[in-house]
Amino acid sequence: MVILYLGTHSKLVDFLRSIGNIVVVHTEKEIRADYYDCIISYGYRYRISERTLLSVNGLAINLHISYLPYNRGANPNYWSWVDKTPKGVTIHYIDNKFDTGDIIVQKAVEFSDVSPLTLTTTYQKLKDEIEDLFIKNWQGMFFLSRHKQIGKGTSHTTKEPMSKLTNGYDTKCEELSK
Repeated sequence: MVILYLGTHSKLVDFLRSIGNIVVVHTEKEIRADYYDCIISYGYRYRISERTLLSVNGLAINLHISYLPYNRGANPNYWSWVDKTPKGVTIHYIDNKFDTGDIIVQKAVEFSDVSPLTLTTTYQKLKDEIEDLFIKNWQGMFFLSRHKQIGKGTSHTTKEPMSKLTNGYDTKCEELSK
């Protein structure tokens, strides 16, 4: 399979290559996807055009470190603490909006084993969880049943001020939840 991987290089690229896929990593906004079998987006911050999605017959998935439909868009780990919403990870199909596509698989994540409980440590746990979920489900990813996101959820953009974030990403999560 020839895969267009949108986002920065991660262990997922190495995993996909190790099982025989050709993976092209792309971080820029402009995409030409005419030669790929599927798209995997992980940490990619740009909207993907409908033309590009059609070029891979809709076989485009996104890995998002939130429990969708909560915290769509930017900085989902931060907003899950501020908004007091469920925390988790989701792999979903990409549609023409941000993080609204049908869910393939998701997992709620608890942080009782994380210490200290900061944005940095919770982000790392979410990153590990989404990568493990992807590797575990990759072989049958496009054959798993998909389901619509239920409920309105929440969304955030990069333009929203993260006002409670006073001392960087090592802010304690308990402080954000107040």
